[in-house]
Amino acid sequence: MERVTTLTSDNAEVMKSTCRKLKISWFGCIPHTINLVVKNGLNISDCANILASIRAIASHFRRSAKATALLNSEQKKLKLAEHKIIRDNETRWSSVYFMLERFLEQHKAIYNVLSDLKSDLAFPSLSDLKDLAMLRDYLKPFQEVTTVMSSEKNVTASSVIYLVTELMRHATDFSVLHEDKYKVTAAVAASMRVSMLERGFPSYASNKILLLATILDPRYKTAGLPNDEAVQAAKGELFRKASLLDDSNDGIDEAVVELSSSERPKSIFDRLDENRAIANQSALICAGSRHEVESYLTEPTIGRHEDPLQWWKARQDRYPRLSILARKALCIIVNSVPCERIFSKMGLIITDRRQRLSHRKAGLLGFIAQNLQILSDEI
Repeated sequence: MERVTTLTSDNAEVMKSTCRKLKISWFGCIPHTINLVVKNGLNISDCANILASIRAIASHFRRSAKATALLNSEQKKLKLAEHKIIRDNETRWSSVYFMLERFLEQHKAIYNVLSDLKSDLAFPSLSDLKDLAMLRDYLKPFQEVTTVMSSEKNVTASSVIYLVTELMRHATDFSVLHEDKYKVTAAVAASMRVSMLERGFPSYASNKILLLATILDPRYKTAGLPNDEAVQAAKGELFRKASLLDDSNDGIDEAVVELSSSERPKSIFDRLDENRAIANQSALICAGSRHEVESYLTEPTIGRHEDPLQWWKARQDRYPRLSILARKALCIIVNSVPCERIFSKMGLIITDRRQRLSHRKAGLLGFIAQNLQILSDEI
């Protein structure tokens, strides 16, 4: 357990309790938390009613071959992209956004088909369509953040503070600026802002692990922090961690051993000389770590699409202390997406017609399915 930095899981209370007992820092799955916030906002009655009508239309097109054929014909007439209608899925994050995006893209063709079929399905009014367009635009940043934070192969912990702060700001601005003209979307934004506050979004900016990860990410450094208080806290934590690294203490131990093992006669001043040597060595080490931190912070930030781990790998000789800290802080994954994907793959392996697999064989098949790309590359 000494090498375990943090534990990331879903938001179940039992996982939080387990981490408290083990005295391990715990992070809930950030994309899952954002999804809960979005669902909470979309549950207000006016918005829920409009979304229900869109779901009914999407379900109709998915069930009816005739409606689908007519839709394809209308798409060609209107020179629209020949896309299928999307219906949101309870277990798929951001699916409401994709449903709205596709519906608004195809709403003219959908309206024509429903009119030709003389369907009794309720089609949104013009004012509802404007509200839906605004709701789509409002939800887009949440979809972007969900995509970024769901990554398995990219650094995610360093992005948490910046992204949740921006989502809070986005919800606040939207609820105020559009309160009169787009009341439904403004109400959704206000509800989501309250939900973010209740779920502790502002507290991320004071989490020491996330502060350290953010300032050690050359894409963000102090620019990814919301205020001066967070900047000072991050710098203080970085200075403290850099001066406490194990390899920094080796020089002190060697100095003590060197003095103790000398062959000169013992003197009443030996303890004073040893303490002075240790103090001087400590001062040199602290000065070295401080210089390393200050030098790093003065370097320009890199583009947000660049890989911070590759940046640190290329500079580990220049920043020996900070590169160690960066490896520890930037390796933290703040989502449970890998586990969720394994569960989905196991659901495809173990089916009603394939129930008698042994635990060992099911595990091996799941391992192969999860790592098939890696295995294919090696063959």
